[in-house]
Amino acid sequence: EWAFERAYGEPLGQVVTPVRVHSWVGGDMDGNPLVTPEVFGDTLRAHRARGLRLLMQGLERLGGMLSQSDRHAKPSQELLASLERDAAQLPEAEQRLGPRTVGKPWRRKLRFMEERLHQALRHVLAQRTGDAGPMPESAYR
Repeated sequence: EWAFERAYGEPLGQVVTPVRVHSWVGGDMDGNPLVTPEVFGDTLRAHRARGLRLLMQGLERLGGMLSQSDRHAKPSQELLASLERDAAQLPEAEQRLGPRTVGKPWRRKLRFMEERLHQALRHVLAQRTGDAGPMPESAYR
């Protein structure tokens, strides 16, 4: 809180917990012999998969709303540089998105973000079935 006040010149205000996970599945580790470290680990992966799906749904909805053309609103240099990095790191997504997102940099960015989330989700689902290799470098961690 002190660092926030020093940086922004005003108090932080009420601190809220942004995310709370409530689940007894796999968390009953107070002596339940059926809850093994493997069950607990799989429960965490299930929660991660659900969280990734929720993020993807939100990005998909937001992408439907962000249709501004770069002819009407100039994107920042940071956004353009970020899109170049995304295109280099995600060449298959770049090919797929190219024609549909030309001139719409904000929607394009969201679609790249969705692809990174998809990669992370595929990895988590593969972990749950025991078929996971290394997580792709371009996936969100």
